[in-house]
Amino acid sequence: MFEYLDREIVVASIFGFITISLALVYCKHALRYIFGSVFFWIGLNLYVSSDIKSTIESNIAQFKKGTIFICRGVDSNRYRVSNKEWQLEDDTFIKDSLMIRADKCEVK
Repeated sequence: MFEYLDREIVVASIFGFITISLALVYCKHALRYIFGSVFFWIGLNLYVSSDIKSTIESNIAQFKKGTIFICRGVDSNRYRVSNKEWQLEDDTFIKDSLMIRADKCEVK
């Protein structure tokens, strides 16, 4: 499940925990707000990762039915993905040496 975490959410979580730590050091009575913030960040991470996982599962099911996708690679280029030209391995579409995760795709 951790493999579906977005880099932006992880970075935001790190900054959130730094902010919480500083608040704990300088403001002793803010402990209840700190616990609320921790639970918020954990919940946000779990929600985003489960949303990405459900998107991947949906895209894989549609890929097997023959749907054509427009996907973004790591280099931000767009690629046309179909089951005639691409292969599916775990949660990744593969063509030659190009690999695109299934959550980076939208139905054409």
